[in-house]
Amino acid sequence: YYTFDEPFVREVLGKKLSKGTKKDLDDVSAKTGITLKSCRRQFDNFKRVFKVVEEMKGPLVGNIQQNFLLSDRLAG
Repeated sequence: YYTFDEPFVREVLGKKLSKGTKKDLDDVSAKTGITLKSCRRQFDNFKRVFKVVEEMKGPLVGNIQQNFLLSDRLAG
């Protein structure tokens, strides 16, 4: 089951999902008030979802929903 905090997603979306970004999660944690452990978990989940759907054709949200069985709210 995947869940993402909106403030976390706002901070990470648009950045490269690399080790450098993962090292900056302490800044994201401080800025959003989300624990570092939670930021790391969400980062790893975000990266896992992106790796699966990045090469797929079709609508991104639909692909996420089909492959991870997520609701409209979580997939969008």
